[in-house]
Amino acid sequence: MKRLLIVVCGALLLLAAGGENANSYLESRRQLQAAIAARQDERVVELAQALTAQQADDEEVWYALGRSAFTLKKYELAISASEKAWSLGFRYMPWIALRIARSEAALGHDDMALDWLHRALDQRLEDRHTLADYQEFQALRDDPRFRSLAGLTHPEERLQGMAADVDYLVDEARRLRPDYASVKARFEAAAEDLKEQLPTLNDRQYLFGLMRLVALLGDGHSVVYGPTEDSPLQVSNASLPVKFYLFAEGLYVVDGVGAGANLIGRQVERVGSKTPQELLEHSRQLHGSDNPMTMRWLAPQFYFGSVAFLLDAGAIDDPSAVSLVLASEDGSSETVRLASGDYHFPRKLRPPKIGSGTMPLYLQHVDSNYWFQPMPDRHAIYFQFNQIRDSKDEPIAAFAARLGKALDSPDVLHLIIDLRHDNGGNNGLERPLLRQIIAFDVREQTDIYVITGRNTFSAAQNFLNRLERWTDCVVVGEPSSSSPNFIGEETSVLLPWSRVAASISSRTWQDSDPGDQRQWIAPQLPVAPRAADYFGRRDAALDAVLQEISEEAR
Repeated sequence: MKRLLIVVCGALLLLAAGGENANSYLESRRQLQAAIAARQDERVVELAQALTAQQADDEEVWYALGRSAFTLKKYELAISASEKAWSLGFRYMPWIALRIARSEAALGHDDMALDWLHRALDQRLEDRHTLADYQEFQALRDDPRFRSLAGLTHPEERLQGMAADVDYLVDEARRLRPDYASVKARFEAAAEDLKEQLPTLNDRQYLFGLMRLVALLGDGHSVVYGPTEDSPLQVSNASLPVKFYLFAEGLYVVDGVGAGANLIGRQVERVGSKTPQELLEHSRQLHGSDNPMTMRWLAPQFYFGSVAFLLDAGAIDDPSAVSLVLASEDGSSETVRLASGDYHFPRKLRPPKIGSGTMPLYLQHVDSNYWFQPMPDRHAIYFQFNQIRDSKDEPIAAFAARLGKALDSPDVLHLIIDLRHDNGGNNGLERPLLRQIIAFDVREQTDIYVITGRNTFSAAQNFLNRLERWTDCVVVGEPSSSSPNFIGEETSVLLPWSRVAASISSRTWQDSDPGDQRQWIAPQLPVAPRAADYFGRRDAALDAVLQEISEEAR
């Protein structure tokens, strides 16, 4: 009995000591996070080394140590710490490997640098074409192995250069795309077909052949953007002096300059020889989609007004001018001809330039990343989230705290979240907002409405997913352009010969149930955007929410 008492007492002493050590470790780790936030690299190294001596398996500490050591040009330490983070499987694997490669190159260890660079690419490192810009790799620029890894090798002759670009595109799709095996056969067969056609293609046809190829990957983030300024391809960027939008009633002109300004508010029956539906179907051959809403969002704004697209679709023969067939109020049709030129319109749906009356809330601050407005007569707050990026004057975390304070009022019973203009951004910034929204949701007698639309995409879809999973929100409006589970992530791919810019999705986002195969989160309160409402300066979706709130209050 005495021996048992001694053992128990000894165990309790060890647990107490362990608890003290744990508390000390946690406090030091908090100090480390503060030093990281303040970019105090010397302090980070000091704290991280002390922490790794206590706990050898904290991958985040090893990662921080490697990053700050690299910044301080302590390359040996950067390598050893980063290799430990790598062995523990920290989430930034490609960037860890790149840091080790840069450190090895800085020390003149060329073979080790190339080996780690190869590993970085195998881990789907993005922005491959920027590797040659790193100072540590300058001594390797003439090394054939580095040139191959960095995508710097290509033939100068046109046909050979184009063929090499197609091969490079296949290689990047194979490397970056998480589910490449599912599209491999069709994608590589299409690539070979494109290469066989190269002798017969002009620059525009070659560009659109690349677009068709990447569209086969089948997601909204994989796309060919077009030639960069230093591209040898000669493809016209001519466009029409009008901007289009697909409403429930059909295609309308929502903006215009010059001759196009007089057409705002008119319904379009044909662009050239093609109907809006025919153009929409053609656009789906050129740009991947997460669901059918993707191209209802993108095609009218970015494709329908493009002369190169209209030529590819067979809608026009003459690139200098395009005929529009417009519907008239008496049921007849009118044809107008617009000269093409260099026209640019802001993204997203903007306030109408015709009509009168108060502008609805959803169109008042399209360029603000986030803002909110109390609606005291409705016991509600209207919060519009237009871009998931920090604003210069107020980061999302600070805005979230301000929104949370407003939501704490007992007079606020309803939160209306408008995501209709939000095409994404940085997923890592969402957490502070979600915490405030969830805290509001768990209060008694509160409810949340989320208005979505075709412009709700990418990280905005992730935000919507998390609201659906973690709150009892009601979704309003029309479906978003992404799926609850989707392959996405905008990347930067630059073809070596043609200097054509593209994106190939590199990540699997699974914010919903693993078995969730929905193409979108269907609104429980469906409200399609109508031209009559837009030009009449009405917000039918918000009106539906306010009506629901009024009925609840009865």
